[in-house]
Amino acid sequence: ASRAGAEVLLPGTEGEEKPTFRYPSYVEDIMGDVFSLGFGPFRWVCCSGLPEDLLITDQIASAVTAELRDDCNPKHASYVRQHYEDNYKWITQAFDHDLVVGSQARILYSDAEGRRNM
Repeated sequence: ASRAGAEVLLPGTEGEEKPTFRYPSYVEDIMGDVFSLGFGPFRWVCCSGLPEDLLITDQIASAVTAELRDDCNPKHASYVRQHYEDNYKWITQAFDHDLVVGSQARILYSDAEGRRNM
């Protein structure tokens, strides 16, 4: 929006490497830098509609996420590892919290390697 001329950045921060937004946002304040790190939404749907099949996909996703977390490149910042940890916690608890509305589906934010492996 700022490139289109909208005044969304705090005055005086426009030229900084990481300018400050005038209005807080979900992406900036909650999601943080996940998108700039290559993380994005990854969704999958359990076509059978059976909760036990969704549980199998949860188990696959949790195994992949745990491996990515545990094998996280030391060159990555700690928040990359933390994001993998957050994904792991979310997916391992999703079934117990009955986080399904409508179709048997899940979403988490993963990088390209995570999406390929899942």
